Amino acid sequence: MTRSRDNADHYSGLGASNPTVTLGSNATFPAGHVIQVVGNQTAFSTTDFSVTNSTVKDADGNGLTISGVTAGNLLKMHIAGGYHRMYGAGSGTGGCNWKIVASPNSGGDTLVSGTRLYMRDYNSDYLHVPISIVGMYIVPSGVTSVEILRELTPTTINSSWNSTADVPMSCSIMEIQQ
Repeated sequence: MTRSRDNADHYSGLGASNPTVTLGSNATFPAGHVIQVVGNQTAFSTTDFSVTNSTVKDADGNGLTISGVTAGNLLKMHIAGGYHRMYGAGSGTGGCNWKIVASPNSGGDTLVSGTRLYMRDYNSDYLHVPISIVGMYIVPSGVTSVEILRELTPTTINSSWNSTADVPMSCSIMEIQQ
């Protein structure tokens, strides 16, 4: 019997009409292999996300969740798009921190990444800025799902980080084998 015939007999249930393979529970992947990807163009259900001189964070359930994760694997997330602005009462001087927070199904929230923009002596009430943030998070032991949330902290000005129908915000999360 030829090698191709042996393989055909062994994989007889696999064909063009049934390309599904079920892996056993002991299946392993090399480091760097992407295990799963989730994404959503309208990931954040709180569209009016603005604050003055305090911190606002998405409530649990308003972010994007990745489930079935494995402890020790890396989650790489990216938030981009939406409508962002900083504004003051005529002076437009101050800063703002845009952050990514990981909220696991067990344990506390963790600051993952962020960016800060500072405007000084800006001669307009508004500064519209593009925001694109990438973060990485190692899944802790006992965690099976992680929700990605936004956090916004202005210093001395008003800020917003909104997702609208005209300018949607997107979020993606990859689980990567470590």
